Amino acid sequence: MFFDISHKFDLRLRIIYHNLTTTLKNSQELSRTLKNSQELSITLKNSQELIMPLSHTIQTYTDYYAQADVVRADRNWEQGKEDELFVATDDKKVFLPGTVKGKPAFEDGVLQSLGQPSYKTWRRNGGTMIAQSKNWTAIIPGGFRGGVTPNKMNPISFDIGGYSALMGLVHVIVIPNQRITNCVTVMDKDVPLIMEGVQLLETAFNILVEGGADEIGSVRWQLSQSGSVAMSDGSEKQCQVHENDFIDECQGDFRRLLVDTQTMIDDMKMEVTFHADAMSSIRKLHIHGFTADYKTTAYKAMEDKAQAEHGKPKNTSLDEVLYMAQSGKGQAIRDTALSDRPSTPPPVSQRPMSPTWGGDTTLTRQSTVISRQASVGRN
Repeated sequence: MFFDISHKFDLRLRIIYHNLTTTLKNSQELSRTLKNSQELSITLKNSQELIMPLSHTIQTYTDYYAQADVVRADRNWEQGKEDELFVATDDKKVFLPGTVKGKPAFEDGVLQSLGQPSYKTWRRNGGTMIAQSKNWTAIIPGGFRGGVTPNKMNPISFDIGGYSALMGLVHVIVIPNQRITNCVTVMDKDVPLIMEGVQLLETAFNILVEGGADEIGSVRWQLSQSGSVAMSDGSEKQCQVHENDFIDECQGDFRRLLVDTQTMIDDMKMEVTFHADAMSSIRKLHIHGFTADYKTTAYKAMEDKAQAEHGKPKNTSLDEVLYMAQSGKGQAIRDTALSDRPSTPPPVSQRPMSPTWGGDTTLTRQSTVISRQASVGRN
């Protein structure tokens, strides 16, 4: 009997080929499944990280708009119907927290009434203003009264400045000309104005990052500081910046900055945050930008304090504020609260006026990080 061996061999090869092809196909599908699983895991992690800060943010908005009398007082001021922020109680004016006799420090003439220069005073003239745009002013947080510092600029060291110390090696804030009480009152129509402010914030940040050692508030200026600060209580404290002025995660970068200054300067990034409602010591909107990789111990101290006293993070990120405005969630919370809710007395003792202006900033872990670009001229 004759057997076609070649036929059997071909059949066996086809079976082997089929099995290999099936195995390969299954392997590819498994690879795609694993990849999708990893992507899903990352998505879930990002979602969880976003949901947690957003839950705090939504609660902050809800808490603010529950104070109907306060909200109406803020809106009257924003719309120019009143020049003072107050509620009427027993036929008396009760000035709202975060004001100087009903006016925010970031209004023209208020700081001058306290014997301090206007926040719109350039650094070369004894102030801390860095840059201006059509609708915004950029400054270094200042008005320090705990000791003698150049141009009353807030110090980096928590030991010197306490809760008024800067939140980063570089720290700038921008203030709008327009009357806006707080980030919780920012709505969709305000977003273009907010983005203009962020652009000026980036410009001011770059000016300080790239500035020379003779430019107050710049990176090189901070690194060149030596000697001591005469404190108001008669003591003296060293003003040289040390690695211990920064949180543990940032001390390595600071050490590298001392060795390879230009490279580390080129890599500096800015974080952008707001103070929402009771987290803010000044009752006028301002946006903070500071070095993402050079956060000070003051940053952590203020975060810890906010959590202990309010159960919330000190700062709210730019992304969250934009989400609340553009999604309509902020508007919905406002409309619901103001529609038919009984008034609530203002929390007068909740938010005392800060001894300095713009000096108590921190950030949440969802803070917006912006890489640097070339800046413009300095002042």
